[in-house]
Amino acid sequence: MLRGAARGFAPAMSSAWREVGLIAALGLLGLVGLGSIGLVDYDEAAYAEVARAMFESGDWLVPHLCGAVFFEKPPLLYWLQALGFAVFGVGEVGARIGTALAGAATPIALWGFARGPLGARAALLSALVLATSLEFFALSRIAFTDMLLVLWFTICLGALSRAIRTPERGVGWFALACTAAALAVLRQGAIGVLLP
Repeated sequence: MLRGAARGFAPAMSSAWREVGLIAALGLLGLVGLGSIGLVDYDEAAYAEVARAMFESGDWLVPHLCGAVFFEKPPLLYWLQALGFAVFGVGEVGARIGTALAGAATPIALWGFARGPLGARAALLSALVLATSLEFFALSRIAFTDMLLVLWFTICLGALSRAIRTPERGVGWFALACTAAALAVLRQGAIGVLLP
């Protein structure tokens, strides 16, 4: 009996891994040529400059733009950009890698949370539609705040849904939802808690 269950489980797992691989491959396309164009907007340049100042000064608590204190946004994007500068050097790739990886992770998170309530096919299609949407793809290649907020909201709402649907593991899912909401606050402020 266990062998029969294991045989039925193995194809389902290999199918799930293929789906994750397809979604991840689409998401990772956003990394191709990430530094091929310069910073395209005042906001993208300002955020990158704040992160560069953090990276070079070592002061990761107080953001500065051209020497002036700059508390326009919470610090998560700046921190990710500064880490990107540490790994890839100061430039477009370092400034954009955090949002590009968030853009690659969001469809995977959507797929994972949608499989239970919607079924495997609908979850895959929804993740593929998101990953191939032009605006979503474009925003994942620019160092704006949007992609990080979308990722944390997706995880927060998906984990809240799981906490409600599976009360035996609800505490763990609720803790994940709270963590994602906290990261959304570090990205966008109070809306990270108010909207969920």
